[in-house]
Amino acid sequence: MSITEQEYTDLFQTEAGKKAIVRNLKGLVKTKGWTILMMYFKALVERQEGILHDINSPVGEEELQKIRIKLYYIKELMDTPEILARGILESKGEDIPDDVYE
Repeated sequence: MSITEQEYTDLFQTEAGKKAIVRNLKGLVKTKGWTILMMYFKALVERQEGILHDINSPVGEEELQKIRIKLYYIKELMDTPEILARGILESKGEDIPDDVYE
């Protein structure tokens, strides 16, 4: 089931609507699709961390920095439903605060 931008905006106007959005985000995490995505990301994280922690790796410092940045964003993506849900519940206004990811 999809939702339009207007329906999302309307839901965000009330506490009950915000709670409905959060329930849907939490429901997303329970789907097989999300589980598959997480398995992919976890395998990617393990491979990248393996490179970072391999003291015999021929990878240069610049490439290691790119891997660290990639890992940061992958982990943020993996946590997005929880971060977004928390930001929605804590929001006082009619939109998600810009600093929800900070």
